[in-house]
Amino acid sequence: MPAVSLLLCCAHMIVQSVSIFASLVATGCLFYETEEPVPPGGGAEILRNGGFEELDATGTWVTDWENLDGNPEGEIELVSAPVVSGDHALRWHIGAAGDGYEYFIIQNQIDPALFVRGARYEMSGSYMIDHVGGEISFSYIVRGEGDEPDIGNDWDNTHPAAAHVWDPFAFEFTMPNNADPANFMVYLHVIKWTSADLNLWLDDVSLHRTN
Repeated sequence: MPAVSLLLCCAHMIVQSVSIFASLVATGCLFYETEEPVPPGGGAEILRNGGFEELDATGTWVTDWENLDGNPEGEIELVSAPVVSGDHALRWHIGAAGDGYEYFIIQNQIDPALFVRGARYEMSGSYMIDHVGGEISFSYIVRGEGDEPDIGNDWDNTHPAAAHVWDPFAFEFTMPNNADPANFMVYLHVIKWTSADLNLWLDDVSLHRTN
């Protein structure tokens, strides 16, 4: 076949192939997926060791969380059961005389670059309690250095709906547009007014962007 005729034939075949491909795409017979860009901080986990699986050198406490259970009649401890997943969870034990005392854990030095101003975030996890009588409040705080911003739920009697059942929780908040601290801290906090001994377990805590 002469070279000119061969080139014309190849060009005709290419045009036909492009035309067929365009028709298939237009009719929905051919499609392909494209990876959507992830926005800054989008969906990425912000907390470190939210499942409480990484232990410190003593093997009796977890890394990345500071235990502030110094008030009388209470303690926060690492346990191997019950758990939602993995090998460990945390347990708050507050005695009958511990009413009105605060017991909490803190994660410090959270990089502000992990947050986007004006974006929505969710603090989630699972908790379980051994009784539901009286006022018992589980709360979270996302706080910048210098106490600004100071985001969280109030002491609003938030706790599992039933005893001895793992109950998922989720709190949503918006990062203020003027938030500009050097670092963030996250507090997880329990307080009660029940006149009874209390145990509350916590596992699989997560903080991530939702939009």
